[in-house]
Amino acid sequence: MYFNWKLSKELPEKEENGVRELVLRMDQSLRSDGLPIEGFEFIHSTKKMLGITREIEDEIKKNPSDVTLYVGFQNIDKLDKEINRYKELRSMGIRINAYGINEASEKYSSAIDNWTKISESPENVENQWFLVVENPSPIAFVGWEISDDLFAKGKLSDPGKKFQGFASSDIRVVRSLMQHLDSVRLGNAEGPDTAEKIARNIGRDVEKIIIVTQDKSADESTEISESLINDAIDMCLELNAEAMLYDISAASYFVKPGPPGSGELTKMPLDQNTIRNIGRVHLANQMERFTNKGVNCKALLAPQHGLQTLMDVASKESAEIVILPKYYEYPRLLDRIVGNALSQIENTSSSNLIVHEENLGFRSSYIDQKTLVA
Repeated sequence: MYFNWKLSKELPEKEENGVRELVLRMDQSLRSDGLPIEGFEFIHSTKKMLGITREIEDEIKKNPSDVTLYVGFQNIDKLDKEINRYKELRSMGIRINAYGINEASEKYSSAIDNWTKISESPENVENQWFLVVENPSPIAFVGWEISDDLFAKGKLSDPGKKFQGFASSDIRVVRSLMQHLDSVRLGNAEGPDTAEKIARNIGRDVEKIIIVTQDKSADESTEISESLINDAIDMCLELNAEAMLYDISAASYFVKPGPPGSGELTKMPLDQNTIRNIGRVHLANQMERFTNKGVNCKALLAPQHGLQTLMDVASKESAEIVILPKYYEYPRLLDRIVGNALSQIENTSSSNLIVHEENLGFRSSYIDQKTLVA
């Protein structure tokens, strides 16, 4: 879920209350309609902060398989002091995305996979001391420096160095921070993705865009918004792409998506007349909105539950982009049980996932960076 990982300019930028205000905003934003942020702790001691970073490093050394560590050094000079430790981590197959001020020379290539050079900006989280990892156990640690003239300089023990830290094992915090750091690395941290930027990242022409929807009216569905349909239409027009509406509500253990004998319809793209004839009126109305704007539109009926099925269909149809409502990042229990959760996708194949958020637009999903290739 999108969150602005930056201290508010309305509060003193380097004071503790600025960090606390960010945490309160984080809780309100990431919880949405769900539970409060869990597994959270404020940390005031730099000794304890250092202890937490060592615990995280030791934990991933014990279980190094399929691990990506995001780490903030603040300054390349601080990596110098940790280089042997990070050479060991990388030699175990752990992927390391590092962030800090100044350039990283070739000598660091054995210690990190990526170095993202950033400008000094004490209010941004990417400028802080942090470690974030999802596997083997999700954890996000941030030591936010609130020093004045010593920011990103010297040692932890230097007089005047002050940090306000926190750690959380809540997967919503971990994934949100990872998403932000990925966007910084890819150069789009300033806000939502535009159609042009998405196409440029993919690196090839976009001919088909799949949009996840349901055969429900806007009043009935809490997952599908009016702005999603409008923004998807605009994207298709801008990229001159065909729209394919994927009706995830067609998958049911109890009923077929149409009258008897219509089971074969889940195997092919369908036109608007066919969709209306089998009684999926709301889906047909959505398609009509695309065609009225000059966008060629077909429908796909989900053959079975699960977002992995969606990605398999996207691969079969050679769709370059798949758009999901943000709901599927943290869906309700029943959807999680049947696999309708973004985190349950094991293979994104050749399609690129982007998330749509109300009043924000499109942004990167938490897993699509692995597939942004030509």
